[in-house]
Amino acid sequence: MPELRGKNFTPLFSGGTFFRRILVRAVEALRIFGFFRRRRDFVFNFIGCFRFVAGGGILLAIGFFGNWIFKKESMGGGDIKLIAMLGAFLGVEKVLLVFLFAPLAAIPFALYMKFARKAETIPFGPFLALAGALLFVYGDWIGKTLFYF
Repeated sequence: MPELRGKNFTPLFSGGTFFRRILVRAVEALRIFGFFRRRRDFVFNFIGCFRFVAGGGILLAIGFFGNWIFKKESMGGGDIKLIAMLGAFLGVEKVLLVFLFAPLAAIPFALYMKFARKAETIPFGPFLALAGALLFVYGDWIGKTLFYF
């Protein structure tokens, strides 16, 4: 048996390896959903996981559909992760409202970038974050006023 004392015997966990990044993100997701609490409320964990999958799944489907139609990448992976986390925190109803308000905020910027700057792509993440923050603060009022949630 080789001597391991004083030697670094965990090369997979050093630096920014792929395995470490996946492990850290998985532990963060489990912590967010409450898996490391003393009282394990599995119903709450299931609802949080459902919200996470619903938020990310909707945008993932839109991204796959856009890739199929336009034959190029139409939705980045960061947008999908952002909307998945917004879904975990806001809920399914408010994530649908994020899908309504984010493009409304992005249209003037997209028109400016298309005609004034001649840009082909725009970042959608800031508009998702803006709509998510708006709905985090005023989501109940907006839901009751517009859609009677």
